[in-house]
Amino acid sequence: MKLVAVSEWAGDDVANEISDERSRELVSFEVRLMTSVRFKCGLWLLKSRLMLITCDRVDIGFSPNNGIGTLTGQWKECRVNLNSLF
Repeated sequence: MKLVAVSEWAGDDVANEISDERSRELVSFEVRLMTSVRFKCGLWLLKSRLMLITCDRVDIGFSPNNGIGTLTGQWKECRVNLNSLF
């Protein structure tokens, strides 16, 4: 699985903090994902839900040679919430 930020705006203070952490080859992010899911419940009933996933600390290590980041180790804690779409 590959995740890419489609668009995101960050102020100068956030960009500077990321740059400082990246110089130490490790950047920590809070990751939030939102998706719609559908699943079958019983014989006929199809349910749709909005799934919200929040991971408090996801560490990305950066190579000093090429600047490519990779997930390092395990994230600390993620929460998953399912909400009705209707």
